[in-house]
Amino acid sequence: MTEQQTWVLIRGLMRDKRHWQAFADNLLAAGFRVELIDLPGNGDRVSDTSPWAIQDYADFVADELLRRKVGKCRILAISMGAMVAMALAGKNDAEAGCQKEFQIEGLLLLNSSVADLSPWYQRFRLQALLHALCSRVKGEGIQWREATILALTSLAHAKDKPLCRHWSQLALEAKTTLANGLRQIVASARFRSPAKLWVPATIVYGCDDRLVSPKCSVRLAGKYRQKPVPFCRCGHDVALDRPELLLELVQRLSRQTS
Repeated sequence: MTEQQTWVLIRGLMRDKRHWQAFADNLLAAGFRVELIDLPGNGDRVSDTSPWAIQDYADFVADELLRRKVGKCRILAISMGAMVAMALAGKNDAEAGCQKEFQIEGLLLLNSSVADLSPWYQRFRLQALLHALCSRVKGEGIQWREATILALTSLAHAKDKPLCRHWSQLALEAKTTLANGLRQIVASARFRSPAKLWVPATIVYGCDDRLVSPKCSVRLAGKYRQKPVPFCRCGHDVALDRPELLLELVQRLSRQTS
């Protein structure tokens, strides 16, 4: 890299920047500038009201990029966060009213889906949710919701009690409310893919994703004439299950010219 590149990281449904775990630090150690953005209703923005539409989240991210004077950047986003990234990249500069204060050079989308390409039962697998609820780890200091989410989204750490306790402590510090969670679910359920993405997009799916069927990413990649990238031995939370492989992909994309 001839100059420091910026990666903007956006998490998904009811998650925030703290759930990137050590991956953000790994990016920093690799020489990247990292901007972590919490969506309204999550993390640092937990007191905000979550919007009903993905485009409103995208507008919020655009305002954040302008406020932080980010300039050129690439976006790494997972699940609902990837929907936000697509909405942001689905408008050209004229449509977005952008004055070139920031420029998105590419997207790296992890385990996402859209309503117009995949049925709801592949976008949110209820049977897997029920299984995760029943099979979650239990113990002192472990919240049932956090243990269920971990069992649902991670292949490698589904039974990781220390991580469950850590996530439970994060929830005590800033927990997405039920009302905001429902708003985020509705926004995600309604989201339809943009007709065109105005920047290059790399679409990754975990082969062992229990929450969202890998077929959703395959269809999404097909619409944008991209070849999806499978991560084997990987669940929904790619940065948690295969951080080394994801970092390698980030580095490879960063070496490519926009």
